[in-house]
Amino acid sequence: MSRARVLLLLIAVVPACSFRSPDAAGDGSLGDDDAPLDVAPTRCDLAPTWEAGKQPTKTIYISKTPGPGTPDGSQTNPYTSLGAATSAITAGTRIILGPGDFGGTTFSDKQGTADAPIWLEGPESGPPARLVGSLGGGLHLIGAQYWVIRNLAIASLSGQAGINVDDTSGVGKPHHIVVDHVSVGSTDRPCFQFSGVTDVTIRDSKLGSCDRGVMMVGVQRATIARTSIGGMQSAGIAMAAGSADIEVRQNQISDIQGGRGVWIGGDSTLNEFRPPLSAANGNTEATNIRVFDNVILNVRDAIECGICTNSLVAHNLLRDVSRYVLNLTQPYTSINSYSFARAGGVRFVNNAIEGAVTGEAVASATDTEPATCRFSYNIWYRPLGTWDLMLPSTEEGGIHDKQSGYFNDGSLCKGSSSPAIGAGTSLPAVDGTLSGACRPSPRSIGPSEPDPGC
Repeated sequence: MSRARVLLLLIAVVPACSFRSPDAAGDGSLGDDDAPLDVAPTRCDLAPTWEAGKQPTKTIYISKTPGPGTPDGSQTNPYTSLGAATSAITAGTRIILGPGDFGGTTFSDKQGTADAPIWLEGPESGPPARLVGSLGGGLHLIGAQYWVIRNLAIASLSGQAGINVDDTSGVGKPHHIVVDHVSVGSTDRPCFQFSGVTDVTIRDSKLGSCDRGVMMVGVQRATIARTSIGGMQSAGIAMAAGSADIEVRQNQISDIQGGRGVWIGGDSTLNEFRPPLSAANGNTEATNIRVFDNVILNVRDAIECGICTNSLVAHNLLRDVSRYVLNLTQPYTSINSYSFARAGGVRFVNNAIEGAVTGEAVASATDTEPATCRFSYNIWYRPLGTWDLMLPSTEEGGIHDKQSGYFNDGSLCKGSSSPAIGAGTSLPAVDGTLSGACRPSPRSIGPSEPDPGC
């Protein structure tokens, strides 16, 4: 079994049994962590989400094979399309798609509650339920509240996102959306797009060959975790137009040769911002974004901060970066009468970096504030020769011109001579690893701790 396969299995099957909330301010400030190496708790993984333990009050079945009687959503007489089930969906409904190819649909103002969510799910094993472009495209939720979407495949779309959740409804703003074990492939739009949504969780999914893996427009409070994202055109994950308080953790992002691994911010238009822009100074494209325990491979720019502030990039493996490790951009300083903060304030801590063939690790455009970025305990290695980093601020504890010893799947062998082992600085905002294990003290640089089994 391959090393990548073993790691994915560990992520998928070992439950979380301890969790410490990330730093609420998102500033990545360094602190003390005196937990002894041999008494650390075993799991520091993603916490259970709000729908855990909830049960449906009714179930609607959708199948490729019609029943003998009039379709009513029962197991005997299932509906044969998602659209046919629309009128029957209420809070507490579980919608089960059978295996096979279906057309997507739009659900407008279908809202669950905290105690009675709406579930849309396919089979947990065996042949999948797929939403395909030739039969009507992906899934569009307008004004959705308390939805759980899981165990679906979405493919072969054109001109639309695989899953699109937005706030264009006048009835209610969308919030509390969970996307779990969903795969999306082949669309010229984002695999997932969320606009004006609060409280979003995306986990354990697989995204490929889209324009962007995840696009968040004015999203507040979100987590993107344990998801494989590859082959995108412009970005693996992008968060813009006022997005805030988002965790990007434990993901594998690769093969985005023309774009960014993670794009914190952007270059949005006035009407895209949620909440609306403030007359006071300090509007941002994105703020309080935390990017940690990820593997980002074969990208042009690993991290772009486009009018972003107060964000943390920590414990990532950034490899085969062809241009910039961190790129600060400032597409504008104002829109109409609204002024914006200057891009900066990124804390860059405990990362293992390899690449940047241009030789410039950190780039900063006019009107940005690179000196406000803080660099601590990163490993920098340039395969083409010695790296003249020229960082915009003095780094504490950096290691230069040494390979990290990481494998491409983000694993690290205990018996290796890696300079990453035990060389990191304490960071309470990040207590776990790529696989969800808790970090000991002293901790290692990069997404993992040494594996004694390799």
